[in-house]
Amino acid sequence: MPRFTSTPAPGLFPALFLLIFALAAGPALALDTCPAGFVPISPGSFTMGALNTDLDAFADELPIHQVEITKVFCMKETEVTQKEWFDVMGTRPWQTNLNPGDYQEGDNYPATGISWDDTQDFIAAKNAQDLNYSYRLPTEAEWEYACRANDPGDLRAVYFFGDDPVNLGTYAWYRDNTVDVGRNYPHETKTRIANDWGLYDMLGNVMEWCSDWYDDDYYSVSPVKDPQGPAPSALLTGKVLRGGSFVSLAAGGVDNCRTSNRFPFAPSADSVKDFGFRIVAGDRVAQGGGSTKTATGGGGGGGGGGCFLGAAR
Repeated sequence: MPRFTSTPAPGLFPALFLLIFALAAGPALALDTCPAGFVPISPGSFTMGALNTDLDAFADELPIHQVEITKVFCMKETEVTQKEWFDVMGTRPWQTNLNPGDYQEGDNYPATGISWDDTQDFIAAKNAQDLNYSYRLPTEAEWEYACRANDPGDLRAVYFFGDDPVNLGTYAWYRDNTVDVGRNYPHETKTRIANDWGLYDMLGNVMEWCSDWYDDDYYSVSPVKDPQGPAPSALLTGKVLRGGSFVSLAAGGVDNCRTSNRFPFAPSADSVKDFGFRIVAGDRVAQGGGSTKTATGGGGGGGGGGCFLGAAR
């Protein structure tokens, strides 16, 4: 096979090197393009929803369907902590909304007793303070994609680490290693093992709000590319929570830590001890005003196991 022996034009080597490097790097963000404490999540495709063989799956986790995340985003490696909330908002809603035994006080504990509406106030304030990035909640599809940590798409596992719930306590704070041993509160972040993308507490500790309205039939009509959830409607009165919490079972029951489990609750609910959130960051874009608080609903008490009226499971 003949070799190419011609001498490239001056400056061609650097250009070729940069092109080859860019192609090899793919669409992933460089580590230094995310804010501190955030992890770059590369675009990709995955199969969203529950295993067909998962006997604990609910109807709203089906059908499994292909989803493509087309844009890079940065996801916070932990749930928003009490310190992070206070630094932005100057308040401590967990002290106001919850009973003293429902939380521990400390910089690295997740902020809890947080409604979806509250998350929008936090995000608006953070966007006003940091002009370098645009912050928001993850979509439900982004959340599951990030939780699965680049699963090749065949949904081999109920959890991001495998199928056996006996290993869940290594990665998550859930009922067996909290409530059942007298530690009935969220635990400090980064005290369990992260998933393969370096995200902590994607399962357990506190439930995490997503941006989407909840529709139990949405998976049957979800678009393939960058699904944003159903359009707002008077019939949709709950926002999506994902991941389970410290009061959740490993599997079985409505409130559990399976990766595909979905949970709806009124966006105004703030008196729930295991509701928190994490945020994502992207390129700076024009932001709208503050939060839109249009929905009402019962806050529920005591934990994610409460029922949301009208959300058939």
